[in-house]
Amino acid sequence: MSTLSEITREAFSPAAPETMVSETLNANDRCDVGDCGAQAYVFVQFPTGSLLFCGHHFTANESAIRKTLVLVVDERDRLAVKLGGSA
Repeated sequence: MSTLSEITREAFSPAAPETMVSETLNANDRCDVGDCGAQAYVFVQFPTGSLLFCGHHFTANESAIRKTLVLVVDERDRLAVKLGGSA
C-alpha cells in the first residue's frame, strides 16, 4: 500500500491517532477488493490493519465498514471533478 497526501481525515473512534501526517491517494493506489484493481479513492484504517477501496466498493460496503473503522480518508469527491462534473 502506498502513502496518502494533503487530505481531510475523519476520525470515528477514540482509538484513532490524534496527529497524523496528511497525504493524498494517487493513481498508484489500487482497490484491495478481489481482482478489482480500480484506482482507490478511500483509505480505511481498522484496528487490525488498513485497506484501500475504489468508490464503488466502498459505497457498496460502507455501512458495514463504518461499524469497525478507526479512520477513513474519503476522496470520492474527486471522482466528480475527474469526470467533469461538479464537486
